[in-house]
Amino acid sequence: MTASHQPVRVVVVGYGGYGQLHADAVRAEPGAQLVAVVDSDRTARERARERLGATVPVVASLDEVADADAVVVATPDRHHLAPATAAVARGCHVLVEKPVTTDVPAAAELGRRAAAHGVHVAVGHLLRFDPRLRWLREQVASGAWGPVVHMALLRNGAVELRETYRDVSPVLQGGVHDIDVAQWLAGSPIGTVTCEVARAPDGAAAFMTMTGRTALGCVVTVHAGRTLDLPMPLDPQTWMSLATPSVTVTIDGDHPVRVVGAPAPPTPLRAATPVEMLARQLEAFVDLVRGGPGGVLADLGDGARAVAVALAAERSAARGGVPIAADRPDEHPPDP
Repeated sequence: MTASHQPVRVVVVGYGGYGQLHADAVRAEPGAQLVAVVDSDRTARERARERLGATVPVVASLDEVADADAVVVATPDRHHLAPATAAVARGCHVLVEKPVTTDVPAAAELGRRAAAHGVHVAVGHLLRFDPRLRWLREQVASGAWGPVVHMALLRNGAVELRETYRDVSPVLQGGVHDIDVAQWLAGSPIGTVTCEVARAPDGAAAFMTMTGRTALGCVVTVHAGRTLDLPMPLDPQTWMSLATPSVTVTIDGDHPVRVVGAPAPPTPLRAATPVEMLARQLEAFVDLVRGGPGGVLADLGDGARAVAVALAAERSAARGGVPIAADRPDEHPPDP
């Protein structure tokens, strides 16, 4: 735990697009101090030095950093686990970008190590910091609307992502955000899932549609695609619907919440930008490091459950849509 009057000393590991945003968020947060940026790529280090100047050390390895309280892991998707584990071994709290790992048992081991060192591991499911979704969570949690019986979520990104993330499916790369949102709003995990995939002529996954049911009976459908033929950078096309027996809510892109069957928010809630959500997420992480509750920050268990569902969806799609249990994603391995 860090004294509340001292800034939390933060290292950012990975200085790609999101690593830059994380570093900027740390520098803007009054309760934090950016003490180093780590990246094994020389070009990325040069870019970091150009942006940050001489005030922030930029190094190739976490071993070169003397003192830190917390580490933000923003490396490429399939390389989150190693720096997170190294940070925990140093006694640092960790905020790791999603997906936390593609190895669910390894996430459990990371959790055991974090507990042994007395540190927290949080996962960057930043959509929890969209004010519209936070309001929606509050309404559902109050019980006034009754149980959530259905959710549908869509996230469609650029065609270019099919090449950028050739080894990461749409449901794991982008859809995992929506899986976390669905489980968070429903208040229970998704169990067995089925998934179908539509492929581009070159064989890359263009769209995936996953359907599952939470432990409390909510049916969830997640659509994850890469079909927007527009230049990058590009915000994804998003849409979601949530229904209880008497209330229906829709959120279309950046538009305000639309509610049928219950009062809408007293003042229209606008969508938060990624930069704004990262700032709120970091503020919650700093609170967690200092011994506070961390607000709606996703913990390691939340992140691992979202990954388990996404992996089960991948395996279902690989086998033509057969049901796969999310808590046992390796029970039916994909055909070679």
